[in-house]
Amino acid sequence: MNTGATTANAGVAAALRGCSAPRLVVLAVDLPRMTAGFLRALLESEETAGVVPRGPGFFEPLAAVYSLGCASLAQAALQRRDFSMQNFVAAAVAQKLMVARSIAPDEALLFENWNSPEDL
Repeated sequence: MNTGATTANAGVAAALRGCSAPRLVVLAVDLPRMTAGFLRALLESEETAGVVPRGPGFFEPLAAVYSLGCASLAQAALQRRDFSMQNFVAAAVAQKLMVARSIAPDEALLFENWNSPEDL
């Protein structure tokens, strides 16, 4: 079992359950190059659903905006023991609870992931 995925999925599910706003911004702490401007653009999109960035071949679910409608979907995934954030977000997109936003080539650096001192 991927403990990181389990933690991320459970964390997003818990945050959605406790959220009182119509949408929730999720940002992983290991994305030091992420900017407020990028997140603001996700929030200011015309979408009332959530918005998840998508790179080549995969979503970036830990730098995304979730609609509260995703809460039951997240909980159901946990109950099935499906801890994949990719599966969860793909299901949310399929159910139109989220829309995918392509990551532009000049935005790719924002998603650089630092997990250890060696990444500095």
